[in-house]
Amino acid sequence: MTIGWVDEKMVMWGDWARRRDDGGLGYPKDSPTFRMRSTYSSPGSMVLVESDALQIEAAMNEVKKRRPELYAVGYSWYFVGDNVSKIVSRIGCHRDTVYARLDSLHIVVANLISERTLA
Repeated sequence: MTIGWVDEKMVMWGDWARRRDDGGLGYPKDSPTFRMRSTYSSPGSMVLVESDALQIEAAMNEVKKRRPELYAVGYSWYFVGDNVSKIVSRIGCHRDTVYARLDSLHIVVANLISERTLA
């Protein structure tokens, strides 16, 4: 069960994290605060600003500690941009397992964000 808003933030986080890691060379000139707009989503789509990216980054760091198997799939899917076949061969699991782990990742990330928001 994919959680739409988590998936969208994770996609944008992957873009943000790749740009961050390339020294910022991918950022548009008019975006010093790491604002990104999704070029592939519908009107009224989410805008990921640095605070959102840092929120996902913090959640993924927790996932890495608590559930490394979910982190590995999420990192490959959202950051690296691997397709399911590549993830299956890298991790050595069934494709259904990849989808199940992505679904579990969405739930864990949503819960971590809720915990931090309520704290």
